[in-house]
Amino acid sequence: MKYPEFRWSFSKHKTLMTCQAKYYKQYYQSHNGWREDTSALGRHTYRLKNLTTLEIEVGNKVHQFIEEVFMNSYQPGIHTEEEMFCSIWNEIMVLVETSLHHPEVWYEDPRNKMLFEAYYNSEIPDSKLEETKERLKQIVQNFFQSDTFREVTQNHYPVWKTSEKFRHMMNGNIKVQIKMDLLYSDKKTKVVHLVDWKTGKIREEDRYQLALYSHYISHAFKRDLSQIKLVNEYLLDNQRKDYQLQQIDIQNMREVVANSISYMQSFLEVPDSNVPLDQSFFEQTANEQVCVFCSFKEICKKV
Repeated sequence: MKYPEFRWSFSKHKTLMTCQAKYYKQYYQSHNGWREDTSALGRHTYRLKNLTTLEIEVGNKVHQFIEEVFMNSYQPGIHTEEEMFCSIWNEIMVLVETSLHHPEVWYEDPRNKMLFEAYYNSEIPDSKLEETKERLKQIVQNFFQSDTFREVTQNHYPVWKTSEKFRHMMNGNIKVQIKMDLLYSDKKTKVVHLVDWKTGKIREEDRYQLALYSHYISHAFKRDLSQIKLVNEYLLDNQRKDYQLQQIDIQNMREVVANSISYMQSFLEVPDSNVPLDQSFFEQTANEQVCVFCSFKEICKKV
């Protein structure tokens, strides 16, 4: 089987560090699972790979809406809290309806989405939907009250069109994938602001992610680190963290990426072609709590 070229990303890194078996299924066993000539196991693995959760979908749709707000120029009469909430919640409820009552849509074409909660539990309690609804309301409210939203809309800062697009930088001969949420600049100070929207809890790894983005901006756009301001906006908890990174932070990040690439490639039989070792080399995690929420648990059969 021919696999896509090897690339590094934070999501791949986190998956491998969480569970080697999940990593194998996510990036190798599921490959070509959308094709009819793929094995039944490959197709089903790909199908399971595309399971999603209410929390993930809320995060995805919030990011999409925010991108639309800034990429298409904010319009006060159109981009409102009510419009954002209703638009996203309606899409969530369509997915809930399809997942619960029309699973054949997903079975017939696994590129469509299916909720993890519906697939494994066969139901989504009203209490879970109400909790998700309140979570979304809080996120939407905090977005419109955030410092970033106010700064960009009130000062009419120019937003760079490079935001929310997959890009890459090179680490030796390996492509490192980059996906930034929002970039804007202050015309007076020439400072570039890089904002990463978060709809979950604060994590230590968030800083490393921003360091990677900062490294990319400094090289791609010829900016000194002192001209790059990094921000994490945590919309669920209404918290904001600002960072001004130093060269040592970039060096630490580069070491993390280099070590991670080496570790990933140790699972390859043919590194140049991204051909993995046999599945038996990819161990299951010892943390069964991770397994409970894993999309592949029915074919992994650890729990």
